[in-house]
Amino acid sequence: KRLHGLIGSFLKSIELKEQITMDIEKYVLDFVKNWKDGQLVYIQDETKKEENMKLKKSKEEKKELVTWSDYMSLPFTQDVITKTLHLRNIITGVMQKTLQDFEVKGHFIPKGWCVFMYFKSIHLDEDLYDSPYKFNPWRWQ
Repeated sequence: KRLHGLIGSFLKSIELKEQITMDIEKYVLDFVKNWKDGQLVYIQDETKKEENMKLKKSKEEKKELVTWSDYMSLPFTQDVITKTLHLRNIITGVMQKTLQDFEVKGHFIPKGWCVFMYFKSIHLDEDLYDSPYKFNPWRWQ
């Protein structure tokens, strides 16, 4: 409680809020400036699609909140999530212990070894995906 109160009072400072806002704005602008191909993506317009608006209207009429399963039923929303994870996954990969000897692309992997599967090596492979760095959620449609 003390820490929460301290943080809360700390953030009441107008100067601090202005500084945080400027820092966030700078971060976002730097991120956009360094965007791989400088493209503009109008996701916001796409979210106004009929399918999304029907769900919103239905939930409002029933006075219900949107649930996770509702989000899962929105194809374009799922495409955006998929492409976001494709570019910036929440984990970099997974480790697996080999249960038997095997070979991958001419490399022998003995039983009992740990193998790290790095997602970016697959997700951003230009042999597998056209323009893998381009944020294009429509590719999944």
